[in-house]
Amino acid sequence: MALMRLIRQIWTLTRKDLTIVIWHSWLSTFLRAVALPIAYMFFIAYVRNFFLPPSEYGIASSYNPIRNLTTEVFNSSTSLGGRNRIVFVNEGSTGGQIDTLIEQLAGPLEKAGADVYRTSNEDDLFDICPSTLTGLSPCYGAVTFESSPTEGGIWAYTARADFGLGLSPYVNQDDNDAQVFVLPFIHAIDAEIARMEGLNFPLDQYEYPFTYETRQDRADDVQQFFMRALNSYLAVTMFIGICGITYHLPGHLATEREIGISSLIDSMLYTSHQAYAMIARLVSVYVSFTIVYLPSWLAMGAIVATLMFEQTSASIVVPFHLLTGLSLTGYSIFMASLFRKAQLSGTTTLLLGLILAILTQFIPRTETAQGVLGCLFPPATYTFFQIEIANMEQDLEPYGLYQSDRYFWRSSLNGYLYFVFLAVQIVLYPLLACLVQWSMYGTPNRCRKGLSNGNDSALRIVNVTKVFYPSWWQRFFAARKSAFTAVDDLSLSLSTGHVVALLGANGSGKSTTLAAIAGTQSTTKGHIERDPQVALGFCPQKNVLWDELSVLQHVQIFNSLKAKDKVQFKHELTDLIVACDLEKKIKKKSKTLSGGQKRKLQLAMAFVGRSQVCCVDEVSSGLDPLSRRKIWNILLSERERRTLLLTTHALDEADALADDIVIMSKGQLVVQGSAPELKHEHGGGYQVVTRDPEAGHLQHLNPQIGFGGDYHFNAANSAQARDVAKQVRSNGIKDLQIHGPTIQDVFLGLSREFAEESSQMPSSTLLDDRSSSDSRDLTVPPVVQPKIQDNALSIESGQGSSFLRQTWILYRKRLLILRRNWLPYFCLLVIPIITAGLTTMFLAGFTPLQCSRGQLANNPQRLSLGALERFWGILVPVGPSSQFSLDQLPAQYQPFAGRMRPVDTYNEFQAYIRDNFRDVVPGGFYLGNDIGPEPAPLMAYRINGNIGYAALAKNVLDSYLMGTTINAEFSTFALPFVGSTGDSLQLVLYITFAMCAYTAFFALYPTFERLSNIRALHYSNGVRPAPLWLAYWLFDAFFATVVAVVSIVLLASLADVWYGPAYLCIVIWLFGMSSTLLAYIVSLFSTSQLAAFAFVAGGQAIFALIYFLIYMVLITFAAAEQLQYNLNVLQYTLGLVSPSGNVLRAFLLTLNQSQLLCRGQAFVTYPGDITVYGGPILYLILQILVFYGILVWHDSGTKLSFPLRSKSGTTDTEKTMTMPADVRAEAARVQSTEEKLRILHLTRRFGSDQVVDDVTLGVDGSEICALLGPNGAGKTTTLSLIRGNIHPSSRDSDVLVGGASIRKNQMAARKMLGVCPQFDTTDYMTVTEHLSFYARVRGVRDVKTNVARVIHAVGLSPYKHRRAGKLSGGNQRKLSLATSIIGNPSVLLLDEPSTGMDAVAMRIMWRAIASIKTNRAILLTTHSMEEASTLSDKAVILDRRLLAVSGTRDLVKLHGQGLYHVHLTLESGVDASSAEMGKVRDWFATTFPGTAAHDTSGAARRGQLRLAIPVASVAGNDVIAEKLGVEVSEHVEQADPLEKLFDVLEDNKEDLGISFYSISQPALEDVFLDVLSRNRDLEDE
Repeated sequence: MALMRLIRQIWTLTRKDLTIVIWHSWLSTFLRAVALPIAYMFFIAYVRNFFLPPSEYGIASSYNPIRNLTTEVFNSSTSLGGRNRIVFVNEGSTGGQIDTLIEQLAGPLEKAGADVYRTSNEDDLFDICPSTLTGLSPCYGAVTFESSPTEGGIWAYTARADFGLGLSPYVNQDDNDAQVFVLPFIHAIDAEIARMEGLNFPLDQYEYPFTYETRQDRADDVQQFFMRALNSYLAVTMFIGICGITYHLPGHLATEREIGISSLIDSMLYTSHQAYAMIARLVSVYVSFTIVYLPSWLAMGAIVATLMFEQTSASIVVPFHLLTGLSLTGYSIFMASLFRKAQLSGTTTLLLGLILAILTQFIPRTETAQGVLGCLFPPATYTFFQIEIANMEQDLEPYGLYQSDRYFWRSSLNGYLYFVFLAVQIVLYPLLACLVQWSMYGTPNRCRKGLSNGNDSALRIVNVTKVFYPSWWQRFFAARKSAFTAVDDLSLSLSTGHVVALLGANGSGKSTTLAAIAGTQSTTKGHIERDPQVALGFCPQKNVLWDELSVLQHVQIFNSLKAKDKVQFKHELTDLIVACDLEKKIKKKSKTLSGGQKRKLQLAMAFVGRSQVCCVDEVSSGLDPLSRRKIWNILLSERERRTLLLTTHALDEADALADDIVIMSKGQLVVQGSAPELKHEHGGGYQVVTRDPEAGHLQHLNPQIGFGGDYHFNAANSAQARDVAKQVRSNGIKDLQIHGPTIQDVFLGLSREFAEESSQMPSSTLLDDRSSSDSRDLTVPPVVQPKIQDNALSIESGQGSSFLRQTWILYRKRLLILRRNWLPYFCLLVIPIITAGLTTMFLAGFTPLQCSRGQLANNPQRLSLGALERFWGILVPVGPSSQFSLDQLPAQYQPFAGRMRPVDTYNEFQAYIRDNFRDVVPGGFYLGNDIGPEPAPLMAYRINGNIGYAALAKNVLDSYLMGTTINAEFSTFALPFVGSTGDSLQLVLYITFAMCAYTAFFALYPTFERLSNIRALHYSNGVRPAPLWLAYWLFDAFFATVVAVVSIVLLASLADVWYGPAYLCIVIWLFGMSSTLLAYIVSLFSTSQLAAFAFVAGGQAIFALIYFLIYMVLITFAAAEQLQYNLNVLQYTLGLVSPSGNVLRAFLLTLNQSQLLCRGQAFVTYPGDITVYGGPILYLILQILVFYGILVWHDSGTKLSFPLRSKSGTTDTEKTMTMPADVRAEAARVQSTEEKLRILHLTRRFGSDQVVDDVTLGVDGSEICALLGPNGAGKTTTLSLIRGNIHPSSRDSDVLVGGASIRKNQMAARKMLGVCPQFDTTDYMTVTEHLSFYARVRGVRDVKTNVARVIHAVGLSPYKHRRAGKLSGGNQRKLSLATSIIGNPSVLLLDEPSTGMDAVAMRIMWRAIASIKTNRAILLTTHSMEEASTLSDKAVILDRRLLAVSGTRDLVKLHGQGLYHVHLTLESGVDASSAEMGKVRDWFATTFPGTAAHDTSGAARRGQLRLAIPVASVAGNDVIAEKLGVEVSEHVEQADPLEKLFDVLEDNKEDLGISFYSISQPALEDVFLDVLSRNRDLEDE
């Protein structure tokens, strides 16, 4: 059963992976896993065919007449491929036989349309017949005459043709290159010589070609060449084809671990041991990625077996590729296990694999190296094996599995050992991955035990202690680092069906406790007990979902993972999704869900699988009140079926949801009990509050002046509170409120963290001393405002900073940060400088290229009969023997007479060629009449290998026929390539890549600054984009200058081959400057520092490589006479958009590659010419200007827009009439006031979406206004409009800050505006350095005084020299607050100032805000209604338009629902029966008509009830009237309903069996929800 369950879980996870990888990312997966690897391997296998172009080998079946040059070549339809030039070179005396011969040849050719050139210098051929690297020129041919009978003794000439001719022979065609270009040319020359000498020369001649090898011979040659290449350097390229999984799989696996999916699966997967959960995950990844990559492994194996290793059996090659794939899968899983972050996992795994493959390719191949590396590392195993096969294949023999003794001189292992290595790796690496994951992330099973029989608890935590010890690295390098106890001897029991809330400040041990329960964290001591037969549900603090999976798929996956035996049916899952309020999103991907919907899905995943115990970490973190209430409803609906353990920072949430509350502090359990019980015992009692000044005269009741001037009368319990209220009312004071104890009071009174934080706060931020004696005065009651002492914060106001001043301030900041962030700059200096020094090794033996003819070309060898004899051995069949006489051979051929082989008949001649085709060189001839009906001299010749064979064979025949000596040779036109060109081009490419790499470091800090929201904070507090980017650019310019100067000094000192090194230095410097700005642009969009670095370095390198490849294509294939023009076009186009293209061009220029510096036969005179260094310099300067403009434009928020429109549609009168009365009154009031912040008719549309609709609001000095609204209500847009980051859509809209318009005078307005954004800053500066920086930006003259006072005001004095990144979350928020006020702005915008804080840190932040309120207008946005109630004087409810505006206390009175919320606990507690609970509910319903119970069943609450009682039913209830002895109408006027409610409960609680109770009045959150609900109901209508 357990095995089948594990198999089911593995298959579930496998299907999940396949769904994500294949179904939802099918295109990218198909490309990376199938198409591209197969295409790549096919290309590698097929590349050898480039050396085997289409051709027909063998011996021609018939002969063809040799073409006439003038009539059948030039004056015909014969294709010459644009080769129309013929060059005659006379290097002898002028006016002699050579000139005559040239004119006799040239005349008819010119008439036939040839472009004839005559010259006396052979070097002119470089200009007339320039050749590409592929050996193609515009010339048909050329001939250099060295002598004639009258000018040197004999006829001697050298014929030339293109190097690229003759590569594709077709023996049975008559248009081979030799038949078109060589034979007609030689025939014409020799015929004209014969005519001039008066010799008999038959003009009609025949020819037929043959090849000296068969096509299979040629294929074998190519195979051997290719195998040698594999053996030497290409085997690693084969590994590149199969290594894709080493990037794909680790990224997938590490991503799931980083986002928390892995730990979530481990915590909820049903298993008896956590190791099984880990095994299930890893096996599923192994199986799924094997399925994905299996087709490509098999296909690549088949390709390699078929197209590459032709001799070796496919039964060896294909299985080996399959095993290699499986081995790489395990290797990838193992490598991924080493990484906690996904960012580096795939890249590192892939790079390590490539390094191992490269190392394998080039190290000495000893048996030891093969055995060690091959056994341990799959990349080495694969590469070694390919090399071993290539070793055999280059001998044209098959590779076998037992090869080690076959060639004793080779050091090799038996082939079967490589299969053994792979088999070991397939097993070993997954096991190692399990061990690594277990050691890094696993928890021992001793930490978890089953519940003992008869125990009714659902979960028990028994004496759990968790101590985090510093690592050996921390102990060695951080001596002060000590062990930290997160949980200290915690014992806790959760009753079945209970909801338990675990409260505590950050660091109190809550999350560690939940992790221990979930099994993702081990315990140092103690253990967790729970029923192993009961599934666990876990909802982490951060939503952990698969973006590409739907709601239903998430639930189905965890249903299958968590179920013990039978999984829930689909209709049950659908019911659960509906219960979680996701029925409309059931098929939607999780990435399309809102934050609240994602939270609901996370809960559904925790509940599915019949989970009886569910842990929910931070129930409603980051949600607005609407979403929060929906989450509450889900939890309340599920509590009867499950035991829920919740953690939350929202204390009212714990009060609303929990049966029991557990409070932890410093890792220890402080108190546990129900909410009413805790309020009664630790809440500090009740308070009767009034604003009536007459209360100050009631000294016998000991009044205390609280926050905002309220008078407080303390009472120990509800009975005393009732009595105190009666006494106060008896003195004529009617405006009373009675505040009962809250969970906030309990928590803060018991929290040691709060006491410690409070002790560090300055006295100016503490509460009024007259109320500090009471423990509850550490917090603020819901509707009471803090009274700040008269010593308000006094700091100097900033005057703003000029452009240059701000540039200098930002430059100083970068200098300051350099001390703590020096490593990237060290690397960026080292990389290009070392590269510059090392790459000069490529210049060993390099001669600076000059502009003389032939300087940039090779010196092709001349082919002659003597050369053939030396290298090949001449063998020439001749016949018939009756007509051939060795004595008739010209003198120069007499030494080769012994190489002639006479035959008697044409058939014998053909047979001799057929039998000796490998040895016949350069060809043979036959003079008999038996060749056919029209006999003529016939020649046979080699057509492959070298087109010169045809020329020499023709010359042998012609010399014999003429009986005279003609010393003929054959050569090709020179190629534009010298021996050192390859090395110098490598230097250019490598040093360019180094330059590209070093500039990528400039992207790191700007990316960090943006992702950490530091730059957004800069812009929110006075920093402007233009000086910021200029300062950063000038700072980085220093390093670009150092690189340029040092690199040039090194290059110039190590080699004296550089042209214009000073100009080259300027180009390198400008390249660094331009690339720096380009790196900044990339940083604007990069998702991580690594991505920014890779994009800049890789992008620049790719552009450089594209430039280089186009350059190579041009010099290889482009017409040589157009080369300079084409290269300039390349620079003027690609160089315009690519800084790296310009620096590459500069390095090509400085080495005079392709004679870029040449103008004719001389160097260009001015290095700064636009075609030399001037072009790159100009382009780089333009790029600097454009890139800087893009940066400033982007960060300025300036966008193209249509003219602003006036308000349209509904008229102002109609709009005003539809506004709520309080909103209408606010709009009228703001028009006539001079408040510090005035928002006038603010409107913003995005397309057709009206985001902010005619918002008018005013905030005056010493006033805090809370801007409240659900997600999407327009709060963030409103703040952006106030800041001027975006512009309103109506010309009637405006924002006045201290009287300055944000639209008309933005700089003046922003000087008076301070912003505390929602995010924190963690720059490389201390608290003091942060604030000093912003003070200077603001233009504060006395920086030290302002900084000291602000630090004191917000309570950061103990941390003023601590790095911002080392502060706690609460202190980081304080720093953001301090930053916003450092320039003493009159208006503050506080955007979620306490977001993410625990209750302790939140209240400390509230103190800090209260302390800086005086004389400032503060606009506060928050999702915390408690925060708004505590801090704000005015509250605004926004849902795209204003729905309510009033004083916070007045807003509650105006829009309150008129309900009292009663929470009570019965004396019988958890033993309370349903009948007893029902009796109490019925009593309340009868006594107070309209009372609603939050619980329809008391079972889940275990003796607790929550009731909502209408105020009206209390005020007008006859039972109360009878009890008080007054008429209803009379007591409504004379008595307070709350007081009456206390009377009734106090008089009846003993009869009802009530142990504790608490009463809460309508709060701001109730008002918010009611106003919002009514507004949306109206919109729906």
